[in-house]
Amino acid sequence: NRAEAIHAHVVSRREDNMLKVTHDGLLCGLDDRLVKTNLEIPCENVMRKVDACAEKLLQEYLADCEATHVVFCDFSTPKDRFNIYDELKDLLVAMGLEKHQVKIVHEATTETQRELLFDDCREGEVAVLIGSTFKMGTGVNVQKRLVAIHHLDVPWRPADMVQREGRILRQG
Repeated sequence: NRAEAIHAHVVSRREDNMLKVTHDGLLCGLDDRLVKTNLEIPCENVMRKVDACAEKLLQEYLADCEATHVVFCDFSTPKDRFNIYDELKDLLVAMGLEKHQVKIVHEATTETQRELLFDDCREGEVAVLIGSTFKMGTGVNVQKRLVAIHHLDVPWRPADMVQREGRILRQG
């Protein structure tokens, strides 16, 4: 409906445009609660990407409790309202992981805090590290115990995917 209104010039390009429609489509594909803010309570019997990711993570974690997993998500970073980072962390804690085992890289606001967080990942203190390509793409060396990278969304630029995969795929 929005695209048809744009093409028919019913709405101005400042009010709505195809780039906004595409972006909202990406958000909705990730989780419809990102677009429809009145959906605070999830619809029953709906499996969202974040639910599937949490189940997969827990299954893989239970198979190797000393491993670390990295989750990338660029389109729903931590905010004061609903976001995928907090949702995934809450789901994993509800499924049995300890709260201190699931970390969000955005919470480490200083270089010292980031280094401590990455040390914890390398030492097996962190089971799941959640972050964006910008925050975890370059210079994040947590691969010592890394067994899987989970992509909840796909970045716009192919080079960003290369950076994400570079956290686990290393020469030699």
